[in-house]
Amino acid sequence: MSWILLFIAGLLEVAWAAGLKSSDGFTRLWPSVFTIVTALGSFILLAMAMRQLPLGTAQGGQLPKGKTRLVELIVNGRAVATQEVPADDAEHDLTFTLSIEKSSWIALRHFPQMHTNPVEVIVAGEPIRASRRSALWCLGVIEQLWRVRAGAIHVDERTEAERVFDWAKQRYRKIADEAPPGS
Repeated sequence: MSWILLFIAGLLEVAWAAGLKSSDGFTRLWPSVFTIVTALGSFILLAMAMRQLPLGTAQGGQLPKGKTRLVELIVNGRAVATQEVPADDAEHDLTFTLSIEKSSWIALRHFPQMHTNPVEVIVAGEPIRASRRSALWCLGVIEQLWRVRAGAIHVDERTEAERVFDWAKQRYRKIADEAPPGS
């Protein structure tokens, strides 16, 4: 039964992805309703299938081999602490103790394939200045994203999108300029 639920959840996932495009940013009523209903159905059926199927099977991902997984605490792009957890598709409580002395971004990484979104930690009201290299990397990502996506942005929204991209590039150039030399 779990495999049937998983199969139907997969079909609904394809349906809601197609509906998302048809909804035109949730501006069209019936395609938006279709998208929400099929996404909810896909989610519910996936959750039901996962009662009996392992996460890696249900999600279709390839989990690393071995009996443990490495979880890293990332601060400003560098792993500063690690812990191993059993590779058993269960939740595990983790505790990292770390002194944050300057404003930083922090994330957890399940090495090597996924990580959380970064959380900004502001210390003494100072801006985050990880390193020049980190800021230039972010700048490069933004420039590449614009090269790849600019043509897909609706013509009516392109000017505003370009303004926002330019603002972000300028911000990361400023961060790079303010970063400590050689960082």
